[in-house]
Amino acid sequence: MPPQPIALPLLAAAPLLAVTALWAAPGDASRGEDVLASQKCVACHRFGPQWSPDLPPTLVKLFKSNLTPGRLAAEMWNHAPLMWTAIEARNQPFPTLSEEQASDLTAYFFAAGYFDTPGDPRRGERVFTSGGCHVCHLMESGQGGGPAVSAWGIASVTDLLQGMWSHWPAMNAAMGRRRLVWPAVSAGEMRDLLAFVRSRFPEKRKPEMRAGSSQAGRTLFEEKGCAACHQGDMDLSQYPHVRSFTQLASSFWNHIPMMTRAPPLVSDQEMADILAYLWSIRYFEESGSARRGKAVFQAKQCGKCHPARPRAGFTVASMIAALWKHPPAVVARMKQNMILWPTFLPGELEDLIALYRTVPR
Repeated sequence: MPPQPIALPLLAAAPLLAVTALWAAPGDASRGEDVLASQKCVACHRFGPQWSPDLPPTLVKLFKSNLTPGRLAAEMWNHAPLMWTAIEARNQPFPTLSEEQASDLTAYFFAAGYFDTPGDPRRGERVFTSGGCHVCHLMESGQGGGPAVSAWGIASVTDLLQGMWSHWPAMNAAMGRRRLVWPAVSAGEMRDLLAFVRSRFPEKRKPEMRAGSSQAGRTLFEEKGCAACHQGDMDLSQYPHVRSFTQLASSFWNHIPMMTRAPPLVSDQEMADILAYLWSIRYFEESGSARRGKAVFQAKQCGKCHPARPRAGFTVASMIAALWKHPPAVVARMKQNMILWPTFLPGELEDLIALYRTVPR
């Protein structure tokens, strides 16, 4: 007798209205940190500042491999059977994760810097010199005209960007007097620059996550006057996809000279909130192919249990939430029906998401 499909209301279960609401209220990093605790993730995984020595080797390896939201979700799927074995061994309740919680969790990983590869201090020193930073910013003294690097107080990319942003008028005037050109900084150079500063003053540069609220950031984006300029051709939807915190930070830095008026003053937390909002509206735009997604859907035998019904607003968070709708009992039934647990190669999950986001014409 051939294997019988398992009737699981997984990917097509949520109504379109709920998905649309989720899309309008993207993940919040501060809530994501609470998800890690409430779902008992910290019982096995010790999360902390990026590259923390307390992280398990498997997580360190993952976070050093150009992690993206899609790859994070794929690795969770691939690792799931081992996770469930560990959960059962600890007699813990099996976690449940809504799409909103999955979105919050992804926002947390973004804010913590897990989607950034580590910078190189030696390259960062070259960026510091070639960009002319050393002319005004001496290491220990303020005699160069700008604050000494030792006084920057940088513990995160947010702190670095907030300092650059808030001091723009003074920096711009000083650079004009010294006939210096505003240096463009790439995302990689921003990572290296941050690594350089931390390496010179490690006792003052303990990495920390500053979780921002995307909802608060959206309000600030309007109150600070950003929304008044960023419309029409300047609408943020016209900008390239941002994949990491430092890429977003470098975009901010490179954007400053183009502004027609001095940037509004923002606090560290307000900057974190604005960055969280900007990241949230660009969340899940990683490229994927619906055509390739159809092939993945067939190869992984998803169709034996789930109809390939398109869902507007289907995201990486949808896939992460879907994972937790496959408890061990479901996996056991899959084995009985000779259905292999799906594992995803890089790019395959993004293609599958593209398939589910394709609305029929």
